[in-house]
Amino acid sequence: ERLSSSGLLTMSPSGASQADSTTHKPTYYYVGDVIGEQSLITDDNFSGPGSTAMELEPSSTQHDPRRVQYTVLAHTDLYTIDLPRKETLAFFQSSELGRKALKNIIAVARSRSLETWNILRLNDTLEKIMNRVQQQEFQKILSRPKHYSKYETIFHRNQKQQCMYLVAAGYVNLFYKPQMVDGESNQPHADESENVDLEAGVLVGDVNCLTNNLIASYALMAKTECLVYEVERINLMNYLNRFPGIKLQFIDRRYIR
Repeated sequence: ERLSSSGLLTMSPSGASQADSTTHKPTYYYVGDVIGEQSLITDDNFSGPGSTAMELEPSSTQHDPRRVQYTVLAHTDLYTIDLPRKETLAFFQSSELGRKALKNIIAVARSRSLETWNILRLNDTLEKIMNRVQQQEFQKILSRPKHYSKYETIFHRNQKQQCMYLVAAGYVNLFYKPQMVDGESNQPHADESENVDLEAGVLVGDVNCLTNNLIASYALMAKTECLVYEVERINLMNYLNRFPGIKLQFIDRRYIR
């Protein structure tokens, strides 16, 4: 594990070419940021795949979460503090408080997968409004991605939402038509219908309906074969309560890109 004490680092996928730069955007690290949490994962606290395969056909290959999938580049002269794995593990495991801290660090390591970092980077809005801590916390509440076939319905219109959706691969189609009651609607832009195709990286869902447990007036369908993460309602509400500034950015929007 490594702690940056001065300077600027970036993390990028190993072997990524310049042509991949629009998909694989680097992550910037500054003074006080920590990288290398994966080194603290042991056989005792690791079970099952540590990363989600992003191909449309799920892979059965076991992924070693300690295998480095990125290159770290110094963008300035800098100093780092190296924390040896064996001694760091022993320090955390020596007390109840340390074991709790280690559990949280490992949760961050599991969530900070290369795939989910890259998906969030594809969303210009989320990349701008979320700092690294907020991105890590958001990654923790993502489900494993679900596979949908072409034209399969993801969410039916005129139902209550149980989650929001983050498109991981492929395209989805959102169709919105205002729900009218006695010929009127109190929803913003109620006279405007919408039919739009959304790409990987887009976060889909009506936060107003989700937080207030209201019926949503949109339908979501797989435009192509695709992978979609879900964020459960209770987890999203807890997240937005922790970061109210992000919640303000979500209000009155059916998707965020």
